[in-house]
Amino acid sequence: MEDWKEDELLTLTEAVALFWPRGPLTVTSLRTAGHEGTLEITVVAGKHFVTPAAIRSMGRKAVPRTEIEMVPPGIDPAAALLRRIAEERSPVRRPRNKTSR
Repeated sequence: MEDWKEDELLTLTEAVALFWPRGPLTVTSLRTAGHEGTLEITVVAGKHFVTPAAIRSMGRKAVPRTEIEMVPPGIDPAAALLRRIAEERSPVRRPRNKTSR
């Protein structure tokens, strides 16, 4: 990586080979990060490029707080997560119409 300047353009394939030669990120991962706005991608003649500086700053972007991070003090985050998962998995119950016969 020392051969590359911080502002030098790399193809997405080069960036993956340079920064993640054995994974976990792929060219598709970088494209997705670009579409999500977490990676600055430069497009030249329809081709996508990144810089080493952009790759390094990708992990420093602000990440929205998740609901589990907003658990009030005194409540176990793991228990809150398990409760949320159980709620998501439970079937939706509709209230019965009370009709007189």
